[in-house]
Amino acid sequence: MRLPRLFAAAALLVLAGCGGAGGGAGATAQGLAYANPANAQGQFALVLDAAASSGSTLVLDLVGPAATPAVGVTFGFNLDTTRAAWAATPVSNGTLFTLGAGTQLARGWVDGPSLQGIVSNKGLASQVADIGSAQGVIARIELTAVPGAPAGAVSLVDNGLGTVLDSSGQSQPIQVQVGALTIN
Repeated sequence: MRLPRLFAAAALLVLAGCGGAGGGAGATAQGLAYANPANAQGQFALVLDAAASSGSTLVLDLVGPAATPAVGVTFGFNLDTTRAAWAATPVSNGTLFTLGAGTQLARGWVDGPSLQGIVSNKGLASQVADIGSAQGVIARIELTAVPGAPAGAVSLVDNGLGTVLDSSGQSQPIQVQVGALTIN
């Protein structure tokens, strides 16, 4: 009986000496957390998809303002890739665009810290989506924590290259509001 108690006491001392599971400056990555951008109502924004996120994987939904008809959206973000990484499939279709059969127009291209993405119906004659409709998600963006990265803020910013394409073939630049990404 004494031996198990001795091992338990030793384990507690080791945890106390290492700081346990505390989140001090030296703590390493356990997972990603995201706070939605403040005052993003009525704008293009990245918002947390809590139901799709788990562990070290974070899923952000790209949403848009109401009454914005579109057949496609392009977007781009820059990420501090020393602390977080784009997932193997960083971009997937949301709930607003009908991609059709064959080659799908929901893609993401990663070049170091940069992600460029597109989600689009096929052709201008396709169904026009109101990208600001209730429960409407333009695209899903997926990130993962870099193992061993220190806890704290992670830079994630809109790169200013996003556009929305309307049914007449005209594109307009968009700015995507981004919240606060952290490693906890």
